[in-house]
Amino acid sequence: MKILYISYVDVSLTKGPSANEREFIPSLYSLKGEDAHFVIPEPEDKLPIDIPKGAVTLMPSSKGRKPHLWIKQQFKLISIVNKLLKDGNIDLIIMRPDVFAFALRTIVKKNNIPYALKTAGSGKFDVFRRKGWLFRSLYSINQKIFMDLVRNSIVTDVVSPSQRDSLVALTGVADKVYFVDNGVNTDRFYIKDKIEVKDKLGLSKYDKIVGYAGNFPWERGGMQIVEALPKLVKKFPKIGGVILGSGDKMHLLFDRAKELGVEDHVVFPGSVDYTKVVDYINSFDVAVSQRYEDTQSASELKVRQYLACGKPTIVSPSTTNNFIQDNSFGFVVDSNDFTTFGERVADILSYREDYTKELSERIRKYAEEHLSYDSKIIERLELYKKALNL
Repeated sequence: MKILYISYVDVSLTKGPSANEREFIPSLYSLKGEDAHFVIPEPEDKLPIDIPKGAVTLMPSSKGRKPHLWIKQQFKLISIVNKLLKDGNIDLIIMRPDVFAFALRTIVKKNNIPYALKTAGSGKFDVFRRKGWLFRSLYSINQKIFMDLVRNSIVTDVVSPSQRDSLVALTGVADKVYFVDNGVNTDRFYIKDKIEVKDKLGLSKYDKIVGYAGNFPWERGGMQIVEALPKLVKKFPKIGGVILGSGDKMHLLFDRAKELGVEDHVVFPGSVDYTKVVDYINSFDVAVSQRYEDTQSASELKVRQYLACGKPTIVSPSTTNNFIQDNSFGFVVDSNDFTTFGERVADILSYREDYTKELSERIRKYAEEHLSYDSKIIERLELYKKALNL
């Protein structure tokens, strides 16, 4: 089965979708080889070295959906794909949709080739709530295009059961929408010697570390760490909080740490190169991901990375996170309950050393067996084959 994969995501960036795509593309290529070709945007930075450049065609970047660049991108994408379809015997197109997917709809309407949608989301497109009135006024147009793409796909996958429920309710096509959880590259994220990575990163002064690695740290776990530190410091005097990430609201974390008098116990490395994230995660004794109720339908890639590194993890309630507490890999804590959050961190930090080692190995084994990226792609390929009667 020859596959053409189309994504609007810039794989050179550090945000979550970029990390997802930069793992998906090499993994699919490793499984399909020359039977897979990829169309992705020109990167703002360098293409990661593991992206198979010989199997990639670059389209122009829209650089944040700037109107004139977006229009150029759409027309160029149509031209690129039409040429690839003419030159190659493509059996299936896989697409990661974006807002206003005019080009994708044009491509599938013009070419009688089956297609699937990957990581399609819930159909709510929350981005419209964050934009101005003009953008919001176009919501219904986007919704119509998206619903048409879903209804005519052979398979559409989403990353959580709640997203599936939302998309099925929107489109009425339950037989085409599947939950496929996010995976992790277990070759990139793995257990390293904690003492060595702490020394390498300049974190040796802390004997215990509670950490966060991801985007929007002020609303996805960083604030919980800062709020918990005053009590934790009393019990663990040499504890540190390590909060990766950057953005326009980081000052909320900086200011709160000063107000609570724990600024000497918090390190903010900013956004680090993707290849260095594994070192920071391995410095953690407790890993954190917290989402508030309106965003709990996501399947956090960072959580899967934590687990691949063998880290006990504290998460917020979600249909994709409950297995963590069910398997005693950590705890599920309401994101608004700072008190319980701090207590659960203290519980993990109080584990005996031998139990911590055994737990870490058990968590890693689970990630290898259930969360590897290759396993998720194989799951998708089986869905495609079944839908195509192959």
